Amino acid sequence: MVQAIFLSSCRERRSRWQYERQRNKLLEKLRHEGKFHTRFRMSETAFNDLIGLLRSALKRVIYNSRSKQQIFVELVVAIGLRWLAGGSYQMIEDVFGVSTTEAYRSRNKFIDALLNCDQLQIRLLTTVTEWEEVRRGFESKSLGGVINGCVGAIKEL
Repeated sequence: MVQAIFLSSCRERRSRWQYERQRNKLLEKLRHEGKFHTRFRMSETAFNDLIGLLRSALKRVIYNSRSKQQIFVELVVAIGLRWLAGGSYQMIEDVFGVSTTEAYRSRNKFIDALLNCDQLQIRLLTTVTEWEEVRRGFESKSLGGVINGCVGAIKEL
């Protein structure tokens, strides 16, 4: 009898969580608090310029099958930037109201769009010599060689 109760409770599925996305709430909050640059490591103008460059690659009318809420281009870019700035997928889920799957999907789409954007001219290094040359360049420009192991940076124009 106890075994039968245990098996039936294991078969019950939890209901799915309904994620709530508020398109510009986070951006409005960051603007109000003056923390936009801190969170995204770029100005809001640069953020909007980046969205303009990536919009065609990221534009989609696919709705998340669970919540039926659209994943906007701004959200994909924000998720990608937070990931690159060191945000964990757990933090991204909580802040942006997306599932783990959508956090990773958005991050991957953002990185693919960045790498394939001709206007950004991102070129990955291909040889050990190239990587070592860039690493030494960063180290030589830092005070006392404290920047050791850095092989790239993004300059805001």
